[in-house]
Amino acid sequence: MSLTTVNEADFSFTFPEGTWTNHSTQEAYDFRCGEQEQVMAVRHIPRKPLSQPELQAAVIDLYRVRISSAQQHSGNFCKFESPTCSESPGEFDALVFAQDLRQRVFMQFGFFGTPHRIVVISYYDYSGAASPDTFKQRASAMFSSVRVPGGV
Repeated sequence: MSLTTVNEADFSFTFPEGTWTNHSTQEAYDFRCGEQEQVMAVRHIPRKPLSQPELQAAVIDLYRVRISSAQQHSGNFCKFESPTCSESPGEFDALVFAQDLRQRVFMQFGFFGTPHRIVVISYYDYSGAASPDTFKQRASAMFSSVRVPGGV
């Protein structure tokens, strides 16, 4: 069955156009559109609610870990654009676009933080066919739909 949205207790979002199927496990949320595209989501639950400075630090730490992992996986062939961050009381979000130049993979990582949870969503295009602009448009539509409730 093709999916158009994900509505979990901790987060929700709408997929880019396409036939998306659920390949999730108990460890991670994993959705695929054929063999060309993949969206993965991981939620991080802190032991106690995070203050605004703690939230910002936690999102930045997760960002650094994810970027390092992508760079290592690519054999240091990833090119990253500068991240964009947004902050409001009780929220801290960061987005970054990357391209694996060797394997021709486009990536966008979104980090969506609230005091009670941080959700990291990774979107990949393995097709090698899309232009960076086309991928960014698809990613932008999906990431702008992400909702992470702030409550417990």
